Amino acid sequence: FSGTTLLGSLTFPGTADPVFTGGFAGIQSTTSFNRLELTFNSSAATAFAIDNLTFANAVPEPSSFLLAVLGLGAVAVMLCARIHASAFLHDGSNTKDDID
Repeated sequence: FSGTTLLGSLTFPGTADPVFTGGFAGIQSTTSFNRLELTFNSSAATAFAIDNLTFANAVPEPSSFLLAVLGLGAVAVMLCARIHASAFLHDGSNTKDDID
């Protein structure tokens, strides 16, 4: 699924496998998806195993990256302003009233 859109489906009959009696299904996708649903016939398939799942590294969305950069920039500006205000007050020749 991509959101609520079904991207594909696979019916697997569960043919005999020498290691796992229920069978083996090697499934690989080149299409991006964000949800996977496994549905089993509960009377015939009393157990299942899933192994060796791999996921691509997530790439941050441009808007998330931009928001993080803007947040860091705002912190830097506030820190810089605080340092300059502190230096202005501690110089000895200025008072707090000079800033206002």
